[in-house]
Amino acid sequence: MMLKNIFASPQKNISFFFAFILFLASFFASIIIPPLSSPDEWAHVERAYLFSQGQIVLHTPANNLSGGMVDTGLLIYLNSFSKYPFHTDKKISEKDYDIIKKISWSGKKVFSVSAGTGFYFPVIYFPQATGLTIGRWLNFSVDKSYKISRFFTQFSIFLIIFSSFYLFTPNLTVISLLILPMSIFQASASSLDGMSTAITILVLSCFFRIFQKKKNASLTLIILLNISITLLITSRLHAFPLLSLVFAAYLLTKKQICLWMACITSFIGLGWTLTAIQTTVTHIPMSNPSTIDKVAHYLSHPVYLFGILYNTISNHTLEVFYTTSFLGNLGWLDTPLSNTTYCLLGFLLLFFFIFSISLEKNKELNLIRFFLFSLGFLSVFLIFFALLLTWTQPDALLIDGVQGRYFLIPALIFSYALGEKPLFQNNMPIFYFCTIILASMYFFSNYEMISALLHRYYIA
Repeated sequence: MMLKNIFASPQKNISFFFAFILFLASFFASIIIPPLSSPDEWAHVERAYLFSQGQIVLHTPANNLSGGMVDTGLLIYLNSFSKYPFHTDKKISEKDYDIIKKISWSGKKVFSVSAGTGFYFPVIYFPQATGLTIGRWLNFSVDKSYKISRFFTQFSIFLIIFSSFYLFTPNLTVISLLILPMSIFQASASSLDGMSTAITILVLSCFFRIFQKKKNASLTLIILLNISITLLITSRLHAFPLLSLVFAAYLLTKKQICLWMACITSFIGLGWTLTAIQTTVTHIPMSNPSTIDKVAHYLSHPVYLFGILYNTISNHTLEVFYTTSFLGNLGWLDTPLSNTTYCLLGFLLLFFFIFSISLEKNKELNLIRFFLFSLGFLSVFLIFFALLLTWTQPDALLIDGVQGRYFLIPALIFSYALGEKPLFQNNMPIFYFCTIILASMYFFSNYEMISALLHRYYIA
């Protein structure tokens, strides 16, 4: 009876199906994609290893950047792939990989810098850390341990997305964002993007489920919302606007426990962020003024702040880069797809966006939608503001370091804000037509992604 209720809706069945084939796509892509092919994946693997050793906050020795004590075998393995990023002429040979696969854990540790990941609360690396730990315990090679870690990450993403779709049926735009080449590629890696994307979907699904239930929302659902938001905002600064959802949940449920949990979540999120800012050293000499001083400076000079923001988003070269690296510039942003592919993917996203719009005349729901759109725009602003603080040189004319893949979280927020019941809600022929188009997009994305990666890493 329970299974019958779960699979009662055709829309929910389709969402479950796509959650499963997204897992299959990421799994089979990981068989083809060489290890550590995702941007900064080596740093995320190091951070997961440090978490598996019980290290929460990175250490900062005198006159050095932040990092931790890492097994030398793992470092040799990570360095073995350092010659491939940005060198498209270098291919991975079977002979080279056979040597790499024999690298084992040494049991000896040396200090390694991993400053860029110091701002992430490491609990989100639990699947990666578990995989590395199991591989080490079983005396597997580093390569096999890495692959276990990658599989655990992929399976965790699947479980989170499947559970999210059970709580709240997504519209087609949400699914189309998940099957973009860039999304599949990042979900196949042992980095942070796939997990943070899945948790974003869980946060939004929990919130909409609470919106549906209101005062009847269960304590389990409220706890799940708070835990998922805590994990998200402590690993993705531009997701911080979603913290307001825990307070919105209190207004919907009128439950005092919900307010207390919202305060605890806020305390943990803000506390970790301030701790990470104070303890993580990413540049030597340490930037002067400090990050907090920079925040105060830019907020007190809004004309300069919005001037550099306008210059950045109106720059045509950057606009193209943001678009391509959102849709699918793979590898270390050194494996672009064709212009035709980008145009077709953009058209398909627009198609699903239009068919996901809800015209419900529900004042409360429309207020929630407006609220989410506002959070989405605030998230976009935080992407630029965070990179202005951390990557951009003083007196620069443009903000450096922004990549298109960072916009997936605000894109998902916008997608959920489109509404619960799309235009074709009661028109099943249109729904099935859209589903066929969605399936075609899935196969097209995989074909283009695999073709590009084969030529990048294997085909001379």
